[in-house]
Amino acid sequence: MRREGREKRMGPIIKISNVSKTFAGKENTVEALKNISLDIEAGDIYGIIGMSGAGKSTLVRCLNFLERPTQGTVYVEGQDLSALSEKQLRQLRTRVGMIFQNFNLLMQNTVLDNVCFPMEIAGIPKKQAREKAREYLRIVELSEKEKAYPAQLSGGQKQRVAIARALAMDPKILLCDEATSALDPTTTKSILALLKEINKKYGITIVIITHSMEVVQEICSHVAIIDAGMLAESGTVEEVFASPKSRAAKKLVFQGEQKVSLMRSRRCIRIVFTENSSFEPVIANMVLECRASVNILMADTRDIGGIARGQMVLQLPEDEGTAEKMIAILRWRSWMIMLSSKEILMLLEATGTSIYMTLVSTLMAYVIGLPVGVLLVVCAPGGLKPKKALYKILDIIVNITRSIPFLILMILATPLVRLIVGKSYGANATIISLTLAAAPFVARLVESSLLEVDKGVIEAAQSMGAGVWQIVTRVLIGEARVSLIVGSTIALGTVLGYTAMSGAIGGGGLGDIAIRY
Repeated sequence: MRREGREKRMGPIIKISNVSKTFAGKENTVEALKNISLDIEAGDIYGIIGMSGAGKSTLVRCLNFLERPTQGTVYVEGQDLSALSEKQLRQLRTRVGMIFQNFNLLMQNTVLDNVCFPMEIAGIPKKQAREKAREYLRIVELSEKEKAYPAQLSGGQKQRVAIARALAMDPKILLCDEATSALDPTTTKSILALLKEINKKYGITIVIITHSMEVVQEICSHVAIIDAGMLAESGTVEEVFASPKSRAAKKLVFQGEQKVSLMRSRRCIRIVFTENSSFEPVIANMVLECRASVNILMADTRDIGGIARGQMVLQLPEDEGTAEKMIAILRWRSWMIMLSSKEILMLLEATGTSIYMTLVSTLMAYVIGLPVGVLLVVCAPGGLKPKKALYKILDIIVNITRSIPFLILMILATPLVRLIVGKSYGANATIISLTLAAAPFVARLVESSLLEVDKGVIEAAQSMGAGVWQIVTRVLIGEARVSLIVGSTIALGTVLGYTAMSGAIGGGGLGDIAIRY
């Protein structure tokens, strides 16, 4: 048994490069595949879908060179299959399992012998092969059928035997050619659940050939749509289902193009359900909030693992205001469910970084700005202790620093930031620039707050013999504390705005998220 989880790999596990396949007959030539290129990553469940005769079964047989492409090639784990000898191809196929629409079991062999068959070909000792076969029969829940013959099994059981046989050589890739098309809906669902479990538990890359969009929705992470031998469209299942671009994709998603042409109206919208809980009444909540009804023109939804998946076409009320409100509600809900847990954690982390930068920068700005603001008041002409030269120097520095745009200040401060922090990017580096930008702002806030203190109070303190330091700490700052507190909230808001701008040049936090997304 291989270890659980997906292996980290550089590049795709399967790379289809400009593959074409032509079948030449006596009277005509058929181009089954035309210049198809696809990348399939390790651990994906990749669906290849198309109508009958589209060329999808030919394509899957090219993935292990059961069909050799007329042009182009296929790379499996970086190996160019066209460059391999027949012996090397046979060795590679032991790592690429395959299951078929018609099961292709050995009818004269028992279930156990069928699963042992590929191990016998590989020369594995019989005892070891049987032990391993029993383990895989246990995985597919057929342990009690090991002595039965294929004729005694149902279609679903036969396919489970085929899956166990394909897993017997511990493949890294599993190719499924219409593996569920001969099964009833209930059995199909159980086989798909089994394949999904195998993918999750063992990290096996699965390629599924199907003509059913339901199969793709149920199990696949990515999908490629083949039409008349050509690649019509590819992407994640959510992307293709939510916004099909090609004619072939629309035909498969809408199950018939006539429906597409009928749903044309300024008041019609299409809703795609991908992530929201099946138990949440999205449409009912919208109707209740807007106090207006909608007309359901088409609905195709199903519950898959507690998640509503499918689509719905609604005709909205004729009132433009109500219709726009409904669209706004649905868009907001769509945006909320698009946030994955990873993105939410990233957003929370960025918020924490922004708060950290804002608080630390504001604190440091007050450490610098508060004494500068006090000196501007004390040393000003007519102040408690006038010092014209010092006042002029501080006034010029504050005015120049405040006049420089923040982003330019960040660039100018780069040498100083590198000297202090050791690098010019990140939260700690940004705090230096934020402090330099906020300190003169805080100095002016402090200056204006202290100047608002009643002169009579200062004179009274002087008349009592209070020194400059006592007047500053007990009178000016004491009397101006309300104004200073209000000013600190303004400073916090200003610094928070600066943190958003800092994201443009690697500052981190919410600004960085806004720039990237």
